[in-house]
Amino acid sequence: MGMVEKLPFPSCSITHIIKTHNRQYLHIVILTVFRLKRPQHLSIAKNNKIRYFCKKVGTKLFDMTFIKKMVLLACGALSMPLTSCDGIFEDIYDVPTESQNSNNGFIHVDLSQHKGTVYVDASSYTRWMYIDFHKRALDSVNIVKGGEEFDGQWDLAVHRYDAKTHNGSVIETEFTDLEKFRESGKLPEGTFTEDIDTDSTIITDMSHMMDGQIGYAKSKVNVVLSKWLNRDMSTMPPIYTLSDKVYVVRFDDDTYAAVKLVNFMNTASVKGYLTIDYIYPVEF
Repeated sequence: MGMVEKLPFPSCSITHIIKTHNRQYLHIVILTVFRLKRPQHLSIAKNNKIRYFCKKVGTKLFDMTFIKKMVLLACGALSMPLTSCDGIFEDIYDVPTESQNSNNGFIHVDLSQHKGTVYVDASSYTRWMYIDFHKRALDSVNIVKGGEEFDGQWDLAVHRYDAKTHNGSVIETEFTDLEKFRESGKLPEGTFTEDIDTDSTIITDMSHMMDGQIGYAKSKVNVVLSKWLNRDMSTMPPIYTLSDKVYVVRFDDDTYAAVKLVNFMNTASVKGYLTIDYIYPVEF
């Protein structure tokens, strides 16, 4: 990745640009920060937009001092107090602004129909939440340096919107309704996907994000199940879209669960609180 030549450009014009196009260029500032860590996640068009903007205002692609100045100027241009500057970046990785832990667990269970709803407080970036469908139990483990350990029984675990299985595998179905899936009377055809190892997915530390540094934890993740919520980081604020799909999970004891993520916010619209409808065990 090359550098854009620094061109002469009046410094006052930077403020003018922000005042007149603040939303568009704050978007580009966010993209630039994001680009430092995950350049492969940005399209060619978005990378070109970043390059054009940097050339226009006369800075280099990775001039973080300039980017910080941009953010502060934008705060002033928008007539916001300095403490509000953090709010600009609040949603880039969806940092929770409050913690609510009410009704955490299996909030509805219909044993006669083998179905229910589990509510999971997954708002913390430094914690895995472990779900045991066999015993209808929920537990958590904090992520420490070197990973996390949990020696209890569990079937699925979630970290924010990332998901993994306990030696299981997952397939996405064509169904958007759990009951219609059950009425189909059969498991979906296709390949079940096992978890993979990752050291660049599980975000645990964003305290140095403005310096282009994001902390990750080594863990496993199931890329298919994690598709239940799409996070479009190319816009400001990010756009979250539920897949609306039913996923079938094969557990390590060869039993099956059908799950669907129906909400990712609590009643106060704070993100990171998952409502998961399920059928377990799936029996045909």
